[in-house]
Amino acid sequence: FSHTNIIANVDAKGVLVSTNSGAAWTQINTGLYKGNTQSLSTTILSGDTLIAGNSEGGVFIRSLSQAGITSVDRIDAVTPAQYALEQNYPNPFNPSTTIRYHVAVPGDVQLTVYDAIGREVSTLVRGYAPAGTYAVTFSGSGLPSGMYLYRLQTASGVAVRRMLLVK
Repeated sequence: FSHTNIIANVDAKGVLVSTNSGAAWTQINTGLYKGNTQSLSTTILSGDTLIAGNSEGGVFIRSLSQAGITSVDRIDAVTPAQYALEQNYPNPFNPSTTIRYHVAVPGDVQLTVYDAIGREVSTLVRGYAPAGTYAVTFSGSGLPSGMYLYRLQTASGVAVRRMLLVK
């Protein structure tokens, strides 16, 4: 992670990470002690590991790369005419691939990866994003070979595509 990364605790949303200077945010609450996101008191980022403590004595340790988040980059500030989800590249991939998407209307954006039977594998992006074109790098290093679906939800609509992880 570079200097453009930001970790934040927002009472109603929990632990959020931005890898693009705050243009888009991803919620990473999975594994948080007792689900308590309102009393985080200490947050440390060491390499790609987030360590947070809460007032109830819980400690939250999360590897951002194991969550499948390696980077989210805003590619172009030009407003796209409509939302779109592009095919990942490369596809098939091993171990990582890039997913590009377009946001036409500023608002909440969610990009989620599912396995072939519909179980959520990773949420790559969750939060507000200005209109623009974005690229997310997804790492499948901790996942088995197989077909995965990725789903983009924006204020303008929903799109789903398939990708293939081959090891």
